[in-house]
Amino acid sequence: MTKIITPGVSFYANEVRENRPFSFVRYGEGDLRLAVPTLTAKGNDPKVRGLKDTRANAKTWAPLPHRAIFRETLSNPHDSPRYWVALWHLNIMKRSGWLDDIEAWLEKVGQADREYHDGSVWRIAVEKCQMGEMMDAIRSSSLPIVVVAPKRMRSIEERLHVAKFITSPIPCGPNVVSVFMKEFLAINQPSLVMLSASAAAKVLIHRLFPIIGEESFLIDFGASLDGLCGNRVRGYHGPKALTQKAIEKNWGKV
Repeated sequence: MTKIITPGVSFYANEVRENRPFSFVRYGEGDLRLAVPTLTAKGNDPKVRGLKDTRANAKTWAPLPHRAIFRETLSNPHDSPRYWVALWHLNIMKRSGWLDDIEAWLEKVGQADREYHDGSVWRIAVEKCQMGEMMDAIRSSSLPIVVVAPKRMRSIEERLHVAKFITSPIPCGPNVVSVFMKEFLAINQPSLVMLSASAAAKVLIHRLFPIIGEESFLIDFGASLDGLCGNRVRGYHGPKALTQKAIEKNWGKV
């Protein structure tokens, strides 16, 4: 059985407050469809499911050479105690009927014994209005904040002191990764990086970690950041999570 730990949002917030850099790479439903070959069977193809931006990103990564680039990030993660791989919530994988396929593939690529983090931590925090603790920790960091996200999330700059906002296009395909790499190498200093860039976020973190991962935070927040910006782009961005009161609470003590 895949081991998934659930330390909760307070754990990650404390790591940021204590300035203990980590990389957090999360693989949700669409990511696992791209990575695990048996999940792309007829009727389960990532190109035809999800919301508009999800479908656009999935279509961009669907060609086999592109899938191979993405798949490498999960089949060959960095062997470091500060590189944390997070999977879709275990109970959801069970209910979906995908768990056996996922575990069989992880066994095949030699990653079945790895300790995984719960990839639902940010979604749950947004739903329960508990993301404020993480945002307060980020706000307290002495490191420059770099955001990689779609243009619709520019309002993040109103809530955090963002040193650099790198706009991730939609779709955000493999060709964008090299552009992002140049942007990061130009920064040339330890940073706290917040990412919401679909599959490209996983590839970017995988490539950046050997270069800046020991001194920088590389955190894949995914579409959870949309909830903090009032954007209803995922099913869990329900009315209760997007009230002004909920948004303010999730941003913490601005």
